Amino acid sequence: MKIFISILFPFLYGIQVYSQTSDTLISSNDTTFYQLMVKQKSGEYKVFFKTGISIDWNEVYPEYANVAFSEKYRYISIKLPDTESKVWAKCLFSGDYQLLEYNHKFYINGKDNIYKLTSPENDITDFNKKTQRTLFIGQMIAIFNSSIDFDYKKLQYSPKSLVQPLIKYHEQNNLPYRDYNDYYPAHIDLALGLTGGIETMRLNLQTEEFLLGNEIPVDYTEFFPTISAEIKLNIPKLSKRLYFTGGVELSKHNIDVYSKINSESTVVYYSDLQYDAMSLAFPVNVGFEILKNDVAVVAIQTELKPFFIISSEAQMKLESEYNNIINTEFITVNENNVPELFHNIGLKICSPVLSKKLTAGIGYSYSLTPSVDEINSITHINSLTFSILLSF
Repeated sequence: MKIFISILFPFLYGIQVYSQTSDTLISSNDTTFYQLMVKQKSGEYKVFFKTGISIDWNEVYPEYANVAFSEKYRYISIKLPDTESKVWAKCLFSGDYQLLEYNHKFYINGKDNIYKLTSPENDITDFNKKTQRTLFIGQMIAIFNSSIDFDYKKLQYSPKSLVQPLIKYHEQNNLPYRDYNDYYPAHIDLALGLTGGIETMRLNLQTEEFLLGNEIPVDYTEFFPTISAEIKLNIPKLSKRLYFTGGVELSKHNIDVYSKINSESTVVYYSDLQYDAMSLAFPVNVGFEILKNDVAVVAIQTELKPFFIISSEAQMKLESEYNNIINTEFITVNENNVPELFHNIGLKICSPVLSKKLTAGIGYSYSLTPSVDEINSITHINSLTFSILLSF
């Protein structure tokens, strides 16, 4: 059932203090504030409203209202040349002239007439294809009748292009206007890459004869390769240099080392550690571009990375030498199964001149999780990381 706005206005005005937003609906001489929602279906716009104390959305039909707008957008109720009745059209520019969009087509609403700009995507024949594709340019020239000096040949059938002659017309004639185009939308990039680093891991070693039961930390250094996927979010309205990333990293860790263990004991120990593991991490990153030009972009970033071991195998042969007598024993080595949290600080560098899609990075990661005290267990301490990422 259609909603008669003229009947609802007095009621809505009485409860507008409960509204959660400053969205506005204008009908005749009445203005009402409430929460507004606009949906697009098959090229048509539908406007809905609800009050601050209501949970139901009610549709506002174009024949019962004139304008629905907020700070960021504006919709007007209007009968267009190719519609049988009024429809909601998106207003992309308002002033003495308006640029409207409805059903993926653009219209110029002038002082005395509404002009439909012919879409270059219409079904056309090869004979007049070129002319048809640029017909909207001729229409724009006819509308303004050479009243402005503008290079119409560069016009494209898009809102951000079509508003340019309107802006010039209004500025040249000192007329007020409002451009509703968003020139800095949020931008998302997907990147895949090969990353890795040089990592230090620690084994809390202990045997029955080892310093009367005391444990000794033994550090190992290894290179670990990583494959990664990353999503990067830029919000230029917030900052043109600030960005956020989130991703996933799958790493392989491997140690196969025979080494002497430094201890204060008179016994000399040698360890033969074989360790193989896979880890999964979910880094969350905030970066800021401290240098940005056509030659180079350099960003500093800070990252938190939850880190999980998803599979591991480890075994260790420990040899002890005392008075030229060598004893050998096998020690069960455990992986730290407690999830760890790492912090990474680093730099990302790219050169738009060479490639806008390739980015190189370097950083230092260290564990924010207290080291475990379990004996004969391996923990990941810190790492020097690097990355090569390809954006799509």
